[in-house]
Amino acid sequence: MNYRMRVKVNPSTSHVKLRWRTDHLKVNLTAPPEDGKANEQLIQIISDEFQISKSDVEIIVGERDEFKTLKMQNLDREQLVRRLNDLKG
Repeated sequence: MNYRMRVKVNPSTSHVKLRWRTDHLKVNLTAPPEDGKANEQLIQIISDEFQISKSDVEIIVGERDEFKTLKMQNLDREQLVRRLNDLKG
């Protein structure tokens, strides 16, 4: 299935951290927001966390903004819900 998720990105932090908020996923990245490095790290982290291929993750809105909308493909609903519940905090 295909899903869209709103993500708030904080680049250039000291460590990677993911937390599910009420309506978005907050992601701290270590990569800087230059030359697409933060976006590349975001896609890698999302693909790792949800166990999907990097090619199944796409930034469809907000490529240069702190709030982004991701499209994730080939993701099982139960897998998505379980992982988001694990990331609540």
